[in-house]
Amino acid sequence: MKKLLYLLPLLIAVACNKSATYYNTGLAGKWQLTEYFISPGDAGAWHQATGIETITFNSDKSFESSDGAYNNAIGFTIIDSAKLAFILPTQMPSTMECYYTIQDNGATLILSPVGCIEGCSNKYKAVKNGSN
Repeated sequence: MKKLLYLLPLLIAVACNKSATYYNTGLAGKWQLTEYFISPGDAGAWHQATGIETITFNSDKSFESSDGAYNNAIGFTIIDSAKLAFILPTQMPSTMECYYTIQDNGATLILSPVGCIEGCSNKYKAVKNGSN
């Protein structure tokens, strides 16, 4: 019984750390690419991302990308609960629309460009503030 009392604080600390996962609320926040989906005329498949590409949706509607993703977009607007438009710098057209879904209580973001003929998407995980 004494051993259980000594273990109790440890178990509580571990449980609290697991529940302290950092999720984004809506699109706002930093996201890291984890997988990409491509379907070149077949059923398609998710593939593991190899780099550490990140994107950031800022509360002032500006947008940042570590790798030029989404045609070097500089901002975004939310069209509705399933679609957004990236604002492109000096390109025609001046926006690029994507479907988006947020899953896993804000831990996962999936972006799918509108008009991608063969099927394509990027999957991101929420990044804890202050992390790379």
